[in-house]
Amino acid sequence: MRVYGLVNLSALHHNLSVARQHAPLTRVMAVVKKDAYGFGLTRVAKSLQSHVDGFAVASIEEGIDLREADVSKPICVLSGFFSSKHLEPLQAYGLDPVIYCDDQLEILNSKKIHHLNIWLKFDTGMNRLGFAVENYREALAKVKENRALRVDGLMTHFACADDLESDFTNVQINEFERCSQNWDKKISLANSAGILRWPKSRVGWIRPGLLLYGASPFEQITSQELGLKPVMELYSTILAVKDLERGSGVGYGLTWKNSKKSKIAIVAAGYGDGIHRIASDKTCVLIGKRRAQQVGRISMDSFAVDITDIPEANVGTKVKLFGTGLPVEELASSAGTIPYEIFTNLNPRTVSVVEV
Repeated sequence: MRVYGLVNLSALHHNLSVARQHAPLTRVMAVVKKDAYGFGLTRVAKSLQSHVDGFAVASIEEGIDLREADVSKPICVLSGFFSSKHLEPLQAYGLDPVIYCDDQLEILNSKKIHHLNIWLKFDTGMNRLGFAVENYREALAKVKENRALRVDGLMTHFACADDLESDFTNVQINEFERCSQNWDKKISLANSAGILRWPKSRVGWIRPGLLLYGASPFEQITSQELGLKPVMELYSTILAVKDLERGSGVGYGLTWKNSKKSKIAIVAAGYGDGIHRIASDKTCVLIGKRRAQQVGRISMDSFAVDITDIPEANVGTKVKLFGTGLPVEELASSAGTIPYEIFTNLNPRTVSVVEV
């Protein structure tokens, strides 16, 4: 295997326990969308099934995959549906779509349905999906007119919960509380950032996502500070070793040149596997317990690291791309992005993810 991720499910359960410590009186809807952030949809869900109250997926197809893998807990489809052809699989597989616009209500009312549990979503300021809070009574009344529908819960989504300097999350919480007054069924507000740092959002059903996989949703707070453990260790291997004279370059464009004699290792990973090219010259890897700086441009299948001070490194030596000792947040920061994108950009055609 050129690039491989080792998934530690005990770390996953540890991170779930961190979420429960912050919100002990809530129920848990584990977010496993996008192939559980690249960690393996059915692997993660089946491991968590007896420890959580439900799951959230991005699509109907993901929900079907879980049902066919004998996952019996409630499954919320966050993207809901946008066509009448989706109603049959939603009912057949017992999936609970999120309803967030009048167009969905028109589809529901135009087709005969037998029974469907739904979540109703309100837009409390993110301006993405959800009914406007000014119209929440009207939206709720429209849903209740259809006797085949059961409103399972109300939810919203935070726009700025990862920004601890912004008070906008409190604004959203207050708006949602206004909408959900006298509501005696399920409610859901808190994402990972909400669970970890916004106490007023820790009510009803929490939706841990990124934190489950051991990464911090905050730019200024590390996963270690939050008590999280990395669930994946991502590795590759050294393909070749080069001895370079002073002033030599490496990689496309020869954008990096050494200031002294150097030993360079070529690692079997690149942007075709999900290692962002924009991180060139800004990131590092672990070889054993020692850091090696990445140098030159990251290419599609490989990149170079300086191993001048790591004489034990050779062809076939294992290289850690992220994991224990090298948080994924570092790679994300060097690429000017967030851990979510690093995880979900791992190419399943070239990156093997296995359980340990």
